Amino acid sequence: MRGFATRPLGRVVLIGAAVVLTGVSFIYLTAIIGIAAMILVGLALPIYMGWKRPRGLAIAGLVILLLAAPLASALVVNEYYQPVGPASSDATNGGSVLQDATVSPFSATGASTFTFTVHLYPQYMDANTTLVNLTLFVSTCPEATLPNQTTAVCSTPYPSFMQVKTYNGTPNATQVVSFSQRLSGPNLWWWTFYAATRNSTDHINYILLDAGNGYQDVQGPVVGDFLGILGIVILPVYFEVFFYAGLVFYVVLLFYTWFKVREARRKAAQPPTAPPVAPPGTAALPTPAGAPAAAAPAEQRCPKCSAVVYPNETQCWKCGTPLTGGPSAASAPLPSGGQPPAG
Repeated sequence: MRGFATRPLGRVVLIGAAVVLTGVSFIYLTAIIGIAAMILVGLALPIYMGWKRPRGLAIAGLVILLLAAPLASALVVNEYYQPVGPASSDATNGGSVLQDATVSPFSATGASTFTFTVHLYPQYMDANTTLVNLTLFVSTCPEATLPNQTTAVCSTPYPSFMQVKTYNGTPNATQVVSFSQRLSGPNLWWWTFYAATRNSTDHINYILLDAGNGYQDVQGPVVGDFLGILGIVILPVYFEVFFYAGLVFYVVLLFYTWFKVREARRKAAQPPTAPPVAPPGTAALPTPAGAPAAAAPAEQRCPKCSAVVYPNETQCWKCGTPLTGGPSAASAPLPSGGQPPAG
């Protein structure tokens, strides 16, 4: 596996796996899981498989970020096209005043007329309140319930539409209220219904839908084709992926690079290791490959009887003459063959 991972095809497979896991995790799980997936598959696993050069890891991380963001954007657009179920207001006095609010159709490829419908149940209102009006608000800001309302996620101005149905007293029975609104695109729209009620002291209260999505409005409708909506969401997704996953990835890579540089400096600062020496009484260690072999001592002649004396002998074996000076005290080495010269 490590051998495969260091080849071009293996690197492509690892980068592809990191792209898919990062993009899918960001959309279907959480940003934290997406970051962890990129660090694990885009950094830790390649290092384990043999990618050691920080520059190569940095380039691989950039490729992962550049490809994971479009994948995540496509998944976001696909989620936007999935219809949202009916929404209702919070239950009070035994039930919800606003129930089963929907929009039809949920998506269209171009400018279209959409119908927004809600069921009004006046019997669940407080006994001392009167219904004043019912309002439909449609905008491109998920937190707004009024035109050009300042929110944390939207900058003004943004397109919006408002339709109001006024009541002269609270109805006696359930009503189905519908509004038609033409919307152009491409755009991602949000909408809500809210009922205004007045109590006995002329104080106005509002009953809003609870979409259960963290915003005040219901998601939808989607106006525009897939590529048009992709063009809207891709820049925010790129920012999220690069800011969160990219920042953490390169911080971890920087720490890894610092660790490798420090390790290399420590190895360079260590003194060279001396060659091993054979202990006394043991055979000499083998000569390393390529090292010149030590010259073998030459045979000599006895200065008295001219007998051949073996190397490193201290006395002549034939006449017993001491060779007190060792090899240096003996005569010159014999010529090749070990025989003394004639005469």
